[in-house]
This record gives sequence, C-alpha cells and structure tokens, in this order.
Amino acid sequence: MFLNEAGEELSRRGEELLCQFDGLVSEMEKYSFRKRQIRVGMPPLVNLSYWPDLFCCLSETFPNHSFESVPETRNVLLEMLKKGEIDLCVMHSRNPEPEFSGLEYRFLAKDGPPSVTMSIENPLAARQTISYAEVVHEPLLGYRNGISKTESLRRLYASYGVDLHYVQECTQFSVLLELLKKNVGIAYLNERAIRDCEDLVNIPISGVESRGDFYLLHEADTTCFLSAARRQEDARLNCYYAFRL
Repeated sequence: MFLNEAGEELSRRGEELLCQFDGLVSEMEKYSFRKRQIRVGMPPLVNLSYWPDLFCCLSETFPNHSFESVPETRNVLLEMLKKGEIDLCVMHSRNPEPEFSGLEYRFLAKDGPPSVTMSIENPLAARQTISYAEVVHEPLLGYRNGISKTESLRRLYASYGVDLHYVQECTQFSVLLELLKKNVGIAYLNERAIRDCEDLVNIPISGVESRGDFYLLHEADTTCFLSAARRQEDARLNCYYAFRL
C-alpha cells in the first residue's frame, strides 16, 4: 500500500491545515475562560518572604489563571525559564543585563537595605542599626537552599578578613527559625520572613547600599499570560507587584 499522487497532495495539504488549526487553538486560548496554570519561579528565601502576598495579588488580578510557586536556586530557575518549564520568574539582582541575557524582564520594586536577624535575647538585639563589622564574628546560621546568598556572604566576610562558617546550615526553614529563637546564632533574613516571630528581631545594617531590585522575567514568546497582563494597564500591574513586594 502506498499513496498515489492525489494522496500525496492530500497528505501535504492536510498537514498544513492541521498545523494551522493547532496554531489557531493556541492563539485562541488567551480568550478562554478555562484556568491556565502559571508557574512562577522564585529563589527559596524570596519565595518564603513574598509568595503568599504575591499569590493573593495575582489570583485577584487574574482570576482566569491559577498560580503555582516553584522555589529553586537562581541558576536552576534561569535554565527552567529558558526551557519553558516555568512561565515567569521573580528574581533579585543588582545588574540584570548580563545575568538575564536572552530573556525579557521588567523592573518590579526596589529592595530595602540588608538586615540581620537574631533572638531578642542576643545582647545586640537592642540596637537600632548595626554594621557588618559588628556581626561577622557572631555565630552564623544558614539556609541550605540559599546558595546564592551564601556565595555573596562568603565574599562579604572575606572583605573583613573572616572565613564564612555556619554553626548550622539548615535544610528546613522552620528549624532555622527555632535555632534563631534559641539564640544559637544570627542569620541574614528579610524582615517579612520573621513577621510572625515575636522572639526575633530584624536590625538594619548601616553603611551599605540597597541589595538590588526585584525583576519579573519571562521568555520573549510567553504570550498567553502576558497578553492578558498587557490588557490590564502595565502601570497598574507594576503597581500591584511593587506594592506587594
């Protein structure tokens, strides 16, 4: 059995029609009322601090979509985004141009100054501000998923002639918080991460500039969600993110 001339022509034209139909279906999905799941990548510490509010904001603004958080290290997230395994990514950076090469990105919000977290029982807890020089010799607690944070701290400590050493590097964030409450050491966390912890304080570090900005990253051909976002006013969308972050 084989295709004759008419069959060959029908097969060729049929494949073209099927491809056009698939493209039309994909294009029309942006008008669909079915919920599409949007996967949002965030580094673990950023996810812990910001995802609950960001999720509520996104769900309210885009009720025809569902949203899932994907906490991973920044290098993994960038690769996942380029491979289409996640739709969006919220990332913190001082200088986004080289790092986000090949991706579309937009500014979301300014980050505040760095801070250090400790137990209220720590003698330094009464300070209004503190310097790195005063804390680099304190016992340090770490979060194993915060790899990029560890690398930046390693360089920072080296500038003060101190080798970075964790008295405990925790795999679970809840364990890290409990060790902080027991005054085992200090940690560098965002104040939002400890907002429900009455036994902990967050002290701004003086004499240093902001750690950078938050950016929303996506692939250039990410159309379904971002088309909906553009139909909302861009300024309004940015305001939502900036307010929540």
